[in-house]
Amino acid sequence: MIITKLKGGLGNQMFQYATGLASALENKTTQKIDLKSYNNATRDTPRKFALNVFSITSPVAVSEEIKKVKNQDGPISKYLTLIKQKVFKQYYLDFHPEFLKTAGEKLGQKKDVYLDGSFQSEKNFIDYTEQIRQEFNFKKEIFNEQVKQLAELIQKENSVSIHIRRGDYAYDKKTNKYHGTCPVEYYEEAIKLIKEKVLNPIFYVFTDDGKWTDENFKIIPHTNISKKQLKDYEEMFLMTQCKHNIIANSSFSWWGAWLNKNSDKIVVAPKKWVNKKPNPHPNIIPATWIKI
Repeated sequence: MIITKLKGGLGNQMFQYATGLASALENKTTQKIDLKSYNNATRDTPRKFALNVFSITSPVAVSEEIKKVKNQDGPISKYLTLIKQKVFKQYYLDFHPEFLKTAGEKLGQKKDVYLDGSFQSEKNFIDYTEQIRQEFNFKKEIFNEQVKQLAELIQKENSVSIHIRRGDYAYDKKTNKYHGTCPVEYYEEAIKLIKEKVLNPIFYVFTDDGKWTDENFKIIPHTNISKKQLKDYEEMFLMTQCKHNIIANSSFSWWGAWLNKNSDKIVVAPKKWVNKKPNPHPNIIPATWIKI
């Protein structure tokens, strides 16, 4: 069995879940999910379990199962893991084949595995793309008429989603120093590229900072979807319904683009994902997407 720790917001949870499920399928075992991190009310940015909007099949692990997996290799293993994270900053942010290989070897020895990381790369689950897409099918019954009508409109047009991610990326000093935000120049270049490749594109903006967007984003005529006071999963769903996507340095719009089923889709992504050097996310942008 694989127990996958879920943490962070919707997009991060999806990366973690997808990696755990792919590992379970690869090793012919089952995945369960650990939701204990959402019991922590002291986090700077409060988060909650968000995958219940999808048709996911992995059950929640109980406390006894989590303790058993964490303790099976003894205190030395737990200490070494702590050293890797705190001293060597090894958080498994990207594609880590050596870690997944080790997990497979443990499963081969009839041991259970505890996955704790971000795993932000489709390389962690690309061999099981269809299964992951099935797991991340939105439950249609959760959408109201407004969302359904917007989806129908978006599907009829050469629609392009534009995600402007700011929030704590812009206004929290520590978060801003690490992540940064995509500048207006990035969006200008991305829009120019889309216009060269798409006939009569219609742009839909999704943002967590309406005030900044109204004051600074006047590049092209667009519809600001976020003014409709939608829930985060409703916005992600509408991103998936667009024909093409311009994403921010955000796992949220990454998944909005990845789940877009248009076989001819154009996805534009920022070349610089975070401010940190060397780049801890060398594999986050799929090979078929355009980086600028």
